[in-house]
Amino acid sequence: MIEQHELSMIYNATLLSDYDVMYEYDPGSRTFFSLVFDGQRIARKNKWEDSGDGVLPSELTIHEDDMDMFRMALSDKTIRESFKEGKTVSHMFLRDCRGTGQYRLFMYAFHYFEEMGRNRVLIMARDADREIL
Repeated sequence: MIEQHELSMIYNATLLSDYDVMYEYDPGSRTFFSLVFDGQRIARKNKWEDSGDGVLPSELTIHEDDMDMFRMALSDKTIRESFKEGKTVSHMFLRDCRGTGQYRLFMYAFHYFEEMGRNRVLIMARDADREIL
């Protein structure tokens, strides 16, 4: 479990509750989790394995565009340095509204970190047009 106070130092610009979706990826085992935030802690909810062939399990609720962002983040030339330095990278990305042909601007934040000697990527996304109170 990832403690909220640890993440608050990383994401002090935007509260965790302001994000629409959160995932965690372990590139070593090609495993990823959907995450839930209960107001105090982030907990791993569901676990899936990335087959690497671009085909996702039918029960997987991750948005296709989010998976594309995962793969883009992991193909970064500076990924080793990102893990070493604990970098957080933000991207603005147009996201398909579930095949409607309409796109919305989403903000993605990737945080590269180590947990118990293993590299991890935390990915968070939110609708960039949604007002934050």
